[in-house]
Amino acid sequence: MLLGERAVLWQFACSGYRGTFAMGQSYDGMPPQELQSRIDALQMMMARTRHDVRSALAPAMLAAEMLKANPDPKVQRSGATMVRAIERVLGMLDSTRELAPTPPPA
Repeated sequence: MLLGERAVLWQFACSGYRGTFAMGQSYDGMPPQELQSRIDALQMMMARTRHDVRSALAPAMLAAEMLKANPDPKVQRSGATMVRAIERVLGMLDSTRELAPTPPPA
């Protein structure tokens, strides 16, 4: 299977579709149930990674917000730059939800 086809398959699998995969057909010889199990595991890994990165960025965001409140304009600009950078990373994390949404509880 070509790489582009795998990407389409991954997007389809992550789209929230919970019916029989490809009308009961297998993927590279893998039974549909095993494929879905692997996809669910990857989705959970991505959800945990998003959570861990957000947790690591929380203190940095707090510090950046404190810098923005400093009376010195240079320090305020540095804090604002840090806030924008952290918000960009958080936006990137949010965009991964489209590719690998958190699977529903079993």
